[in-house]
Amino acid sequence: MTTVMRNLLRRQFHVKPMTIDDVKAQKDILDHISARTNERIDRMLLRRFHNNTAPRTNTNGNEIRVPDNTRAAFHEWGQHLLRLMVDKAYCMLYQPLIKGGSGSMWLFVRSE
Repeated sequence: MTTVMRNLLRRQFHVKPMTIDDVKAQKDILDHISARTNERIDRMLLRRFHNNTAPRTNTNGNEIRVPDNTRAAFHEWGQHLLRLMVDKAYCMLYQPLIKGGSGSMWLFVRSE
């Protein structure tokens, strides 16, 4: 995800202006990453429900008890953080284009 964001910034600050084809290619990449992120979140949910009975141990071999509400909050926080990264990447893609507000690029972005 960070590689995609870095490439977006490089492309946006490049001397040559972005074209519609550049935007479409970057959007396809972001759509693919969004789908993969949602799959990972679904796997996290499944793992959360299947691993509730598994005891945790620390390096000393002592069993660690984590309350269920704490574990649920942590998993929910992780889901929100993953989705936020994808949303941020979409914002990085479209924000400079919307700021211009003219030309065929603007019409393409508005239709999306």
